Amino acid sequence: MAGGFNKPKSRRWIILVLMTVGIWPVVTGAAEPEPFKTVTVMGKSLIYSDNVAAARNQAISNGLDAAVSLVMVGELAPDKLFMHFQKINEILQDRTDKFVQDYKVLTETRAGRVYRVLVQAKVSISALGEQLAGVGVVLGKKSLPKVLFFISEQKIEDITPRYWWGRQAVFYENFAEKALTGVFREKGFSVIDPPVAAEKTEWGDEYQKPELTDQEAISIAFRMQAEVIVIGQASTQPTANTMGTDLRSFEGIVTARAVRMDTGQMVASATQSAVTVHADEFQGGRDALAAAGSVLGEQLASQISAAWLKETSQPTLVTMVVKGAQNLKHFEMLRGALEEISGVNEIQILEMKPAEITMMVDFKGNAEALASALMLKTFEPFGLSIYDILSDNLKVELVPR
Repeated sequence: MAGGFNKPKSRRWIILVLMTVGIWPVVTGAAEPEPFKTVTVMGKSLIYSDNVAAARNQAISNGLDAAVSLVMVGELAPDKLFMHFQKINEILQDRTDKFVQDYKVLTETRAGRVYRVLVQAKVSISALGEQLAGVGVVLGKKSLPKVLFFISEQKIEDITPRYWWGRQAVFYENFAEKALTGVFREKGFSVIDPPVAAEKTEWGDEYQKPELTDQEAISIAFRMQAEVIVIGQASTQPTANTMGTDLRSFEGIVTARAVRMDTGQMVASATQSAVTVHADEFQGGRDALAAAGSVLGEQLASQISAAWLKETSQPTLVTMVVKGAQNLKHFEMLRGALEEISGVNEIQILEMKPAEITMMVDFKGNAEALASALMLKTFEPFGLSIYDILSDNLKVELVPR
């Protein structure tokens, strides 16, 4: 028995995943097409007290859970799933209606006390990506960037700001930067250790100051293979508020901007402040710096994640050279597998030689992401050897088994 498309209802947890079918773009007005993935899944539920209607509804809900989870697993790299599993679980919990645009029951059956349904669901990839970006997880196979921080800090006891770069730098505990990097690491970013960076750098006169220009910071970070740099200043001072003879309040202020290494473009900026109360002015100031740094870290990490997500969702024309393609049946199997990969919009053959075919693949991601997706495909008569992977091209050889 089949039904029409329906809006999803609230549901419970995952039961069984069957297969991925394809991509279903929907256009509204003049806006960019919102990406959807259509998947077919199986859901089941036990029948209690001979209440078949309740079991059917539960089986559908379980199937929709499975559909959302299937799309989530397909769109995230395994290391991201492992690292952020708790956050992902919280996003998915009781929120199917936010991610499933429509669904259709294709068929259903009862076997004893078990009711099963086969459901086709249209899952919004953009809605999933938006929710994940809010907790610092970027949807897609691309990892979050490697970040190097340049935060100068002036505590109450400091005459001038202190920083880790420059010939006269003295390594010390930077409370704002420590809080910032802690937030970034928690959200899955790779953070480069500043002392290690300093040890590998020869300092010129232009670096002997607490506030670097973007280009000066980029020249240091380039040697450390950073992908994003965060440049900023932190300071603290007592406020006018006091309580009794011992307690007073302290304000910490941290300002920072994030810059992409490859383009020099600023992708995030923010200023945050925090007030703490303490009897010891030195400790009070340090607590205020750490508190402001932590809040700023949440804001910057979210902005950078969103920028990285936006970049990975932009279409890229990837040139793919397929060698060993003299068996056209094998080539067509490869092409069919490519068309099933999420993010592949169009495939165009540019050149055909006796044993080599060059294609242009319109893909939402770079060549490395496309290669990673291809590695998950298996073919009975041949294997894949993928090599010479650059940002917008790669080579694939069909190797007979």
